[in-house]
Amino acid sequence: MKKILYSGFYGFKNTGDDAFLEVAAWGSKEFLNTENIVFLAHGLPKLVNDFQELGKPLFKGFDRIQGLREMVNADYFISAGGSTFVDHKKHYLKALAEIAKKTVNRKIQTGAIGVSIGPFKNSEYEQNVIKYLKQLNFLTLRDNRSYEYVNTLDLPYKPIEAFDLAALLPLVYTGINKLPKNKNKKIIGVSVCPYESISKLDEIKNENRRNESIIKLLKKINKNNEDVTFRFFVINGHKVFGDKKLTLDVINKSQIKNFELVDYQNSVLSAWNLIGQCDVMIATRLHAAILAAYNDVPFILNEYHQKCTDFLTDVGQHEDWMVGDAEYEDDKIINVLSRVINKESKIEKPLFISDTQKKSLKNFSF
Repeated sequence: MKKILYSGFYGFKNTGDDAFLEVAAWGSKEFLNTENIVFLAHGLPKLVNDFQELGKPLFKGFDRIQGLREMVNADYFISAGGSTFVDHKKHYLKALAEIAKKTVNRKIQTGAIGVSIGPFKNSEYEQNVIKYLKQLNFLTLRDNRSYEYVNTLDLPYKPIEAFDLAALLPLVYTGINKLPKNKNKKIIGVSVCPYESISKLDEIKNENRRNESIIKLLKKINKNNEDVTFRFFVINGHKVFGDKKLTLDVINKSQIKNFELVDYQNSVLSAWNLIGQCDVMIATRLHAAILAAYNDVPFILNEYHQKCTDFLTDVGQHEDWMVGDAEYEDDKIINVLSRVINKESKIEKPLFISDTQKKSLKNFSF
């Protein structure tokens, strides 16, 4: 049975990254005929398929030692999911895997699936990533922009245009009972995200503007739909970089009385089900929108990052549901949301839900 190591930004209480774990464990069993998988991280959520993880690190950097030990007899080292290719540094597990491939385990294959490339902070970061990509054995991309970019790099293998791994969650959960919608309860899902305050302090004004727009929108919806329940999701539960503080602030400033707070869920299935009960989703976190989209829940997504724009383009979001970076035309978007909440007209669904799910299956074609 082949041994597969998966690496990514795992174990930090982020539902989006947790979804990559869920799909990787399922895909390994379904398409690669192995359950001998190890996620090179610790403190992972509950998944529906079996997996192994690293033990709790004894000291800083101990996970690198653990990872290198796992690489000695592994068949694959795979970076799975996310925006992890914005830079490449020598202490990354990805770099250790390349060292292992040249020394202790010459048979190990290295690759990446369901990832995006860039955006890069500067040309040095970009060149570091290009150099690493040229050492891989395979690569599948989650968006067309990244695919077009890597095709300009003259890589020694043929990259594959796939899609975000989370698009496969409906297949992962086939046969598992889904929580029904409450026909007597109208639920609007809401997800916010502190981005500039974490990564780009010099652009904090844009984050403040975005959140003020969200608050203004929620107030108007609440005024026009008193029977609606707002379900706020903490998609990222990290104590420092997570969403909870901002979520509570938005709830307070919106002056909403009828709301639910869904803290970070240590189970992707639980988050999937709770989002699936919503009538509509207002999202800033990308994977709040993705879990809504493949749950057949209408959504708007604030384009705070290139990956959000890439997703909306590739999935074929209807123009009536495009809002830029929370640049709401209030009357227009409220009208669209109200029609859905009150079931007054047919929903304009994204055009390529089925097509992108088929593309995502290509992540396991290496």
